[in-house]
Parts: sequence; structure tokens; C-alpha cells
Amino acid sequence: VLHADDPAFYTIPPIEARVTGSEWVEKNGGWVEVSKEYTVSGEELVAQYLQLFEMSGKPQDMSNLVDYPYRHAKVSIMINSDKQSTLRAIDQELTTYINENMNRNENISAAITGMAKLFLVVDDLIVKGQIWSILTSLLLVWVITWAMFRSPTVGLFNTIPLFFALFLNFAFMGFAGINLNLETLTISSIAIGVGVDYAIHFVHRYRIKLREGLDYDAAVPATMREAGLAIFFNSITVAAGFSIIAMSQFVAIMEMGVLITLTMLTAAFGALTILPGVFLTFKPKSLAR
Repeated sequence: VLHADDPAFYTIPPIEARVTGSEWVEKNGGWVEVSKEYTVSGEELVAQYLQLFEMSGKPQDMSNLVDYPYRHAKVSIMINSDKQSTLRAIDQELTTYINENMNRNENISAAITGMAKLFLVVDDLIVKGQIWSILTSLLLVWVITWAMFRSPTVGLFNTIPLFFALFLNFAFMGFAGINLNLETLTISSIAIGVGVDYAIHFVHRYRIKLREGLDYDAAVPATMREAGLAIFFNSITVAAGFSIIAMSQFVAIMEMGVLITLTMLTAAFGALTILPGVFLTFKPKSLAR
């Protein structure tokens, strides 16, 4: 093995390198071997290493690393982790090294590629897509409920339980170490689509009670007896149905089942607790119109 596999030689040669060699000199009537340092060009040193490698192995051994004119090279790094935080730290370290040592030279350019880089790009797209998906969905819910109740304020009330459910959903993901991926990406859309149903039921029934002449305080227990029970049992039924998915042996599907179950319960809880609190605190006149 070249240089006895000494790790000290696992480096990129500088512009000039000092190499220790030996030569025979005449001393005291005889010839002795003495060490001597030489200053050689880094490019020449690389060329010598390549020549030694080609002479010691098969010519095709280099085909996956460099092209024939030696103008393009591929450096492969094996990473023993697929954690997003680890991959991103390595990517940032390599990017910094490339910008400081390679891309400043007009004769050299380097780029990072491979599956690890692809995973990071996909992860960034997922995060951006998730943000736009949530914002767009909430905006649509607000516009539709605005048109339904003919009040932008009442439409805004319908989004409050959704914010609560989404907040707890992402908080639980962070606490449990669940990554945002293609499977968990759909949870927010499901939470908004199903959770708004609970909010509309409660707001609509509460509005009816106000129009029947009940005050803001008396309308809450009356709404709870009618729409509240329906919302409670509906959320329990839907959550129980999705909880079956949480029994899957496939981790991604199991996480999806847990999150959907949690989201159904938190959306209903928000509609039955936060909305009454908001109505009793602010007593919005737009609800009684």
C-alpha cells in the first residue's frame, strides 16, 4: 500500500510540497545513504501519484474517479448517518471549504451532488411547500367562512381552532422527534380540512342561539348541549378510526396515524374551549347579526 497507508498522506498536496527522500553520497571512502528534503510542485506530485496508481492497478480503476484528460474528478464521501441535521452540517462544511479553497480559483470549480444533497433539497422544498400550503388553506377557509357567515370577523373566528391544532401538531412533532417528510406533509391539510368542520358547527349553532335571544353567557352552555356533544363524539369517532393507522409496523405510516389522531382531538378541543372563551371575552356583535 502506498506510504504504508499512513494517514498523514491523506491530504490534498499544496502548491508546493516538501518531500523527504534519500540519496547516496561518498563519505570516508565509502558510499552512505542520507536523507534529503526536496521541494516539488503539488501538481507534479499529484501526477506522480496518479502514475503510480495506474501502474499498480487496472486502468479502468480510475474511470469512476476521473475522466481520461484528467480535467474532471469525483470525490466520493461515505456518510454513516441519514439524519437531516448531520447531512446539513456536512453540506455547510463542504460548501465553506469549496468557496474558500476552490471556487476562488478561476481554473477550478467544484459542486456538491449525490443522494445526501438531494435529500437536503427535497427537505427544503417540503418545508417551503408546507408553509405555503398552510397559509393558502387558512386563507381559503377564512374567505369561504366569510362568505358563508357574511362577516370577515366571524370567518376569522373559524380559523382559531385550526391555529391551535396546527401549533400542537408541530409542537408534538418536535417533542417526539418526528421529521417533516412526504408522509407527515399531508397532516396539516387534513387538520385544516377536518378541523374547520368542528369550528363551523360551533359558530353556526352559537350564532343561532344569540339570534334566539340568549345572551353571550347563556348561549355557550346551550350550544354545548347541542353542537358540543356532536362535535365531541364526532372527533372521538374520527380519531378512533385513524388510530388504527398508528398500529402500522411501518414507521412513516405509524407516525402519520398518531399525528392525524392527535390533530382530530386538538381541533375539536380548540373548537369547544377556545371559541367559547373568545366569544365570552370579546362578545363580538357580528355574531348576533
